[in-house]
Amino acid sequence: VGSVSAQDPDMSNSPIRYSIESRSDLERFFSIDSLSGLIRTNRPLDREECVVHNITVIATETMDLSQVGTVVVLISVTDVNDNAPRFALDYQTSVCENARPGKVVETLSAVDPDEPEPGGHHFLFQLTADAAANHFMLRDNNDNTASVVMQQAGFLQRDKSVYFLPVVISDGGRPSLSSTNTLTITICSCNLQGRRLRCRHGATLDSDGLSTTSTVGLTCMLSFLGIVMVTTVTRWRRKRGETRTMDEEQDVRENIVRCDNEGGGEEDTGAFDMLTLRHLNQMNFITPTDSRLRNKLLQEFIRDRLLEADHDLTAPPPDSLHTYTIEGGDSAADSLSSLDSLTSLESEQSYTFLREWGSRFKKLAELYEHRPGAGVA
Repeated sequence: VGSVSAQDPDMSNSPIRYSIESRSDLERFFSIDSLSGLIRTNRPLDREECVVHNITVIATETMDLSQVGTVVVLISVTDVNDNAPRFALDYQTSVCENARPGKVVETLSAVDPDEPEPGGHHFLFQLTADAAANHFMLRDNNDNTASVVMQQAGFLQRDKSVYFLPVVISDGGRPSLSSTNTLTITICSCNLQGRRLRCRHGATLDSDGLSTTSTVGLTCMLSFLGIVMVTTVTRWRRKRGETRTMDEEQDVRENIVRCDNEGGGEEDTGAFDMLTLRHLNQMNFITPTDSRLRNKLLQEFIRDRLLEADHDLTAPPPDSLHTYTIEGGDSAADSLSSLDSLTSLESEQSYTFLREWGSRFKKLAELYEHRPGAGVA
């Protein structure tokens, strides 16, 4: 490609080593000889991809690596005719069964990514030898376009619904390149006004020009998108609900609320509200009106339950709780405890039989023989 050179102006005249900055040539198109500074290509270059390459060459003194110099090298890629022309568009052509000879079916144009010759591109359109005897002919318009013209009538969709017309396009480059492109022509049944009604294997066109196949495909696609959207929204709501439930559980769990005010007991209806445990970061202001409303609802609930219990004949007797704050006097009755009294059975009990059981029960007999009411040994 070329070469670069550098020298040390100092008296030491240190040798120079060359390199290419990696950031300026990321795809490694070029390499440089570290001693001579000769730049070469590592891979083929394509002008259609990049016209100019901008690389930075670094020159470094071998005796003092801190002494560095840089230079920008611009490499222009010259064009060669290495791309054949092709259709400018993806043509979708159709013609009516009752079309007359001489009707222009389609106007073709071509593109060539190569640099044009002086005076611009010049494309030549022609049909292949196999397509010359077809129902169509190709007419060059001398402006880099060509017209496909009906050569003869007599199309029947039921016999053949699609025609393939091979078109050869060549450029005027040196050397000249050409390519074969296929034009697809669909035979349609039309009304008297020339509006297409049915094309290509029974695809019916509606009043807006869309075929039934296209309409069905569009409907299916819209239905699929609708299902995807509904599924996405449902999953999002479900996930949001689970997150909210977890947050509420965490609000109640392992939270300590310290209250310095002593409550008024069971009769205190304005005691601390447990909702504070669930919403620690929110201030709940309860107005007197809300408190009276809650008390009224509670009273109505209790009254309704009492009425149900009073009129239910099958219900067991209700439990009652009585609290006595006055201590009563002594009872005239004797003590009901059996700890301090002996029954007649105990007073008449004799333990003399213990001695008759032998020496093993001797000690036990000695203990019981001196008890009041016990038998004398």
